[in-house]
Amino acid sequence: MARVNTELILRKSMGCRPLLAVLVGLFLLGVLLSGCAVADASYEVKTDNMIRPIVNISTSSGSYGSGVVFFSEDYTLIITAYHVISQEAWIKADINGEIYEVTIVKEDIDLDLAVLRAEMHTDFVAHIHKEVTLHPFDKVYLVGAGQSEDPYPTLGIISIPLVDDKDSKRHELVQISAPVVGGTSGGAIYRRHHDHYEWVGLVDKMALQRLQISYNYAVGAPVNNMAFAIPIAVVKTFIGGSYETPDRGA
Repeated sequence: MARVNTELILRKSMGCRPLLAVLVGLFLLGVLLSGCAVADASYEVKTDNMIRPIVNISTSSGSYGSGVVFFSEDYTLIITAYHVISQEAWIKADINGEIYEVTIVKEDIDLDLAVLRAEMHTDFVAHIHKEVTLHPFDKVYLVGAGQSEDPYPTLGIISIPLVDDKDSKRHELVQISAPVVGGTSGGAIYRRHHDHYEWVGLVDKMALQRLQISYNYAVGAPVNNMAFAIPIAVVKTFIGGSYETPDRGA
């Protein structure tokens, strides 16, 4: 039987271990540093993409809600839910801490949508893509000015990408599992898309156990962590024009 030089094998394996340890250490350090960089950038990207395009809307009757900036050059266009601003003497929007009086450009009670115009400019608009396909389990962020506060996010998933609106048969809605409170109507639903966050729906209403909903109020016990949003395809058709964000890829 041939003798195995165990001493030589041991020396060779021990000689490889320091090099292997160095390579593993460098790999882990790279992962840690890249993770920190992504985390720092992610906060800024999330804030710019999802928080700053959201406005707090107040009205002459004392009601309030949210809106989404989708265009801004010499003037700014905001979309919200029609029931937020219906039959109001005046409407104001808090856009990144500054209050502006806005005018109604377009409205549709059946779609529950309205476009507002402010005579100002902002650098922060929601990203709209040409094609948006939602799937169950997609992670989404709901951002709105709940309880007339500054815009803030809640987290959920897509429960049903398209569900019939049994109340008015206006159009299909997106059902999401995310907390909503008064004032988030007209806010945005976002989903991550490569290096930024795309706008995929407009917050319309909370879910109720007994759905008895009109355009101005809802009757019934709210269902926790469940809400409905108007699909971005419906929003895009309503606003018209081309406000899409070029797809930058991964």
